[in-house]
This record gives sequence, C-alpha cells and structure tokens, in this order.
Amino acid sequence: MIIEPSPSTGPGRTATRAGALVAIAVLLGACGGGAGGESQGHGHENGGGVSLAHIHGLAVNPADDTLYAGSHHGVFRVTGDGPPAQVAGLTRDFMGFTIVGGDHFLG
Repeated sequence: MIIEPSPSTGPGRTATRAGALVAIAVLLGACGGGAGGESQGHGHENGGGVSLAHIHGLAVNPADDTLYAGSHHGVFRVTGDGPPAQVAGLTRDFMGFTIVGGDHFLG
C-alpha cells in the first residue's frame, strides 16, 4: 500500500506553516507590556512612521497563505521578507481583527 501525502501536508505547505509560526512568535514577543501592563511603545515601524504595536489579532489569508496582523495602527502584511507593511494606508484601531475567508478581513 502506497500512501501519498495530501496537498495540505506536503513539504511546501509545511514550510509555509513553519514560517507563519515563527512570524507569529516574533510578533507576540513585540506585544509584551511593561511593568503593570503598560505598553512599552516598541514595534516595527514602516517607512511612513506607522508602528506595528499592540496587536489585536493575527490571521492567515487562505487566498495566499500570507500572515496579517491587526493592531492599534492598522492592518499589516507580515511576509518575513522585510518589515511588516501597512495595508491600504489605513491607520485605524482594528480591535477583534480576523480573516473569515480568502481576502475577506474583519476588524
């Protein structure tokens, strides 16, 4: 009997998931607060001075397997190829950020 790996568990898919998990771990480390729960104000800053800090939600877009982070300063695309990039230039507070389908974000 020969068992073929399913497309959702192949080596390329595993590498994508591993990369997403590493990015999540790095982002969660950036969310830490100071003593007494105060925000330290640190985060990744894009070229426009908008910071990825105080993350409200992390989700992977099933349309392209890209990790996105919703924060006090907007939604950011996190690829691991450079600093997180703010999506659509919207600097708003995305409480409850989630992805509910391919390219369908709620926040």
